[in-house]
Amino acid sequence: MHGFTPMRAGLGLLPFTVLFGVGAPTGAALNQRFGPRVPLTAGLVLIGGALLGLSRMTADSSYHAMWPFLIPLGVGMGMVAPTAIEMIVGSAPNQLAGVASGMQQTALMLGGVLGTAALGSLISARVSGVLPGHLADAGVDGPLAAALRRAGDVVAQGVVPVPAGTSRTAAEAAARAGHAAFMDGFHVALLGGTAVVLAGALIALLAPRLEAAPATSAGEAATTH
Repeated sequence: MHGFTPMRAGLGLLPFTVLFGVGAPTGAALNQRFGPRVPLTAGLVLIGGALLGLSRMTADSSYHAMWPFLIPLGVGMGMVAPTAIEMIVGSAPNQLAGVASGMQQTALMLGGVLGTAALGSLISARVSGVLPGHLADAGVDGPLAAALRRAGDVVAQGVVPVPAGTSRTAAEAAARAGHAAFMDGFHVALLGGTAVVLAGALIALLAPRLEAAPATSAGEAATTH
C-alpha cells in the first residue's frame, strides 16, 4: 500500500530481527533463574500486546507508527522460542532427546503452516464480507465493482487488481476500497492471533510446574540393597 520495494520492506523488519536476538538471552537468563513460567508468560504477553497494537494500524499508517510494535514482538518471540525448545527437549530422557528435538521441529513447522492458513482464511472471509460495502462507499460500481468482487481472494492478499484502461479517478477509488477491505481482514486476523497468544500466556502462567524426580541418596541406595 505504501509502495515499498522488497529491500525497503526487509530493512523495515530489522528491529524485529535484531530484538529477537536480544530476547533469546534474556529469556534464557530468566529461565535459569525463575524457571520457564516467567519467560514464557512474559514473552507471550509482549507478543500479544504487539499484535494488539498492530491491529490498530490503517492503510494510511506510516512505518513510524508500526515499528514500535516490532520491538515487543521481537523480544517476546526471542524469549518464548528458545525456552519452549529447551522445555520440550530437556523433558525427554537422554536417549530420546533426538526424537524430542525432531518432534519439536515438526510441530513448529506444522503450527506455522496451520496458523498461516487459519489467519489467511480469516482475512479472506472478512474481505469477502466487507469489500462490496467499501466499494459502494468509494463510489465504485458497475463492471469495475463486479470485477473486484470476483477478485476478492486477490484483494485478501493486499493487491487490488484494477483492470487496464480504468480511469485514474476510478482506479484510485478502487484501490482505496480494496485496501480498506484488506485492512479490515488484517485487523480481524491480528485480533484472533492476539486472543490465541494471550490464551497461551494464561496457560503458561497457570499450568502446574513440572518437577524433577528426587534423586536417590547413597544411604537410601545402600539400605535398599
